[in-house]
Amino acid sequence: MLNGGCVGRFYLRLRFNSKLPIPSSRRMDVASVNLYASFLVKVKREALRRGVWFKLSRVERAIFDLTMKYVRRPKSMRLVYALAKVIVKIKALLASPLRWFMGQIGKPIARRLSKIAEGWGNKEAAKWAQDEGFIRFLTVTDKVFQSLTWKR
Repeated sequence: MLNGGCVGRFYLRLRFNSKLPIPSSRRMDVASVNLYASFLVKVKREALRRGVWFKLSRVERAIFDLTMKYVRRPKSMRLVYALAKVIVKIKALLASPLRWFMGQIGKPIARRLSKIAEGWGNKEAAKWAQDEGFIRFLTVTDKVFQSLTWKR
């Protein structure tokens, strides 16, 4: 969703498609961003530093580079949408593999355990499904995760 400000600023509400295999720990439910060239430079610098810049298509990189070079702040809705797609893709590529595993392995286990404990009358158990430390613990102690990460 895009909301245009009266002074030419656009605020993005970036949402990942829930049907894609991206865990909820990597979703950005709401991220308000001013798409100034300085912000785009920071995003590109981080993508280059972390080695994900060249995982983008040539067209996506060109849109980003040309916008940074010639546009101080985008006003075209088409350009804003194009930049938003690239930013979401970069943010997804920058997320750590452990976070991905936490969403795929640990989070479902935490949900199931919290529902079981709630059924037994533990009122605090509802928080377990959102506790990042608990989800990380469940992920790294899971046999599937260990078999994928520790080659024997």
